[in-house]
Amino acid sequence: MNKRKFIFISGLIAISLITGCQTKEEKFAGYWLQNSDKRPVSMHIKPDGSDFLVNINQLNFGRFSRGIEKGVYKGNGILTIGEKKQVRYSGDNDSLSDVDDKTITFKRVTADQYKAASSH
Repeated sequence: MNKRKFIFISGLIAISLITGCQTKEEKFAGYWLQNSDKRPVSMHIKPDGSDFLVNINQLNFGRFSRGIEKGVYKGNGILTIGEKKQVRYSGDNDSLSDVDDKTITFKRVTADQYKAASSH
């Protein structure tokens, strides 16, 4: 009987180690910068109760456009931003990618890097 419990508990531990123990907040919350040389989008994703607030900044025609959208976690590592855009978290390289366009990716950055990219 004890052997069965040990095997069961060992299996649960192995599964949790393989799948990771990050919460949705740990996956998405933080500062993100689009991997692009031309007018990269920067995002600051913050937990807001069970959802998220997403500050979005982008340089357009020499001026920064700024917006705040609601982010809703949809499961399977997907965050829907403003009911239109969906990004998927990848734990392999701690990045986000656009669900509809795999060429649009974001890397996690520090607060200072975010501020530098979000100001003019």
